[in-house]
Amino acid sequence: MLRKNFIYNSALGLVASMFVGKNTSTGGNATNNSSAQLPESEVAYIAESGVFGKEDSFFIAIMLVKNAAVHEQQLVNLRATHNYRSRLLYRSNDKFKVNFAKGAIDYFANNSDFKLIFKKVPFPNTGSVNNDSLRALSVKKIDLIGNLINGLSLNRIPVKFIEKYQSPNGPSNGFKTEFSNVINSTLESKITRDSNILQLTSFICSSIASEFKNVVRVSKKINLNIYLKSSLNLSSFNTDIMTDKIIIKI
Repeated sequence: MLRKNFIYNSALGLVASMFVGKNTSTGGNATNNSSAQLPESEVAYIAESGVFGKEDSFFIAIMLVKNAAVHEQQLVNLRATHNYRSRLLYRSNDKFKVNFAKGAIDYFANNSDFKLIFKKVPFPNTGSVNNDSLRALSVKKIDLIGNLINGLSLNRIPVKFIEKYQSPNGPSNGFKTEFSNVINSTLESKITRDSNILQLTSFICSSIASEFKNVVRVSKKINLNIYLKSSLNLSSFNTDIMTDKIIIKI
């Protein structure tokens, strides 16, 4: 198994300073000063758990993948191996997903082409629901994504981001335009069925979020969460759900 390094930090600014020494304020220009881009084959996949600005905790995961087309095909092959045709959904209690889910977790955990950043955003940091407009929430969410990328990508940004088609506060045309202006990259929306990597990112995001929330009750989900932690050499994703933490796989 490839050696995996995981960095835990209590504040986003600390992470960013460790990796890029860059200002990570949420002032609306999180990545505009970055002109270097990653190779075109490197793509960022965004997944969410919770509703930004409307729930007490919002969780976001960004999976940065080199040679994404190659890995999409490998995951298609893995599906065929396990004869699994349904979407990989964390909320599903389908017993037939377990073997494919474990195979996909292994593929992610042992592949150096995959990086992951995960963040829990406490409710006060998303703004007041009563005062923030939909556009204001969208701008804050875009800044959050930009700051996370600054902490992950060594002052470089992916040339393309992919998000689930029906994500809250985006990705409408206005959201995509704002995203492009701030992040200096393009945002593409996809139906999750059309991307195995997007499904995997969403699955992992929801798995980690479920442990933060302590809401896992179904044995299949409990076992998959344990398997995910074991594959990442972690005893726990976070022992204190009230602490703002970032997990990075590098």
